Amino acid sequence: MDPTALYYTFSTIAQALAGAFGVLAAFAILALTRIETEISSARDTVMELRQPWGPAWETFRQHGLDEFIRRELSGWNPSALDVRLSRLRDGEVALRSRAHLQSQLIVASALTGGAIGISIIALPFVPILASSAALSIIVTAAAITLVIACLVLYGRVVLGMIRGDVRRQSAPARRQSPGAGP
Repeated sequence: MDPTALYYTFSTIAQALAGAFGVLAAFAILALTRIETEISSARDTVMELRQPWGPAWETFRQHGLDEFIRRELSGWNPSALDVRLSRLRDGEVALRSRAHLQSQLIVASALTGGAIGISIIALPFVPILASSAALSIIVTAAAITLVIACLVLYGRVVLGMIRGDVRRQSAPARRQSPGAGP
């Protein structure tokens, strides 16, 4: 194996993946900001509808909108166009989205750290790796496999954020249509 090719491969993996993770982090910060705004709006709505709001908010967070309405707001019969109901629905979706996004980011950061770590650790050992074709193939394949896994996960995370935005933007139209399915 050519030591120069190995050196450039490992250094490029580390740099490119760090840059790609930075872009993913920027998308995630924007998505989490929007998600937190929707959760805050739902919490404000719970405060408006129920006092003391703390136990009611816990019911909403742990059991969802339907159970919250059943347990905390028996007798409340909102219309489909009630803005408070819309904010609560958006908040319920946002709570699930936040947990899902956070777990995906944890996995992405672990995979990214692994791939970058292998690449950085391999750099000083390039002369040794270059002298053993089997060893260089194993280490390079491990790094590239992690890179591919990272890029697939990054794509899934970004598409999930985009699809979440599309669903949220089209949700009011679905709610206003009588008889519209989920």
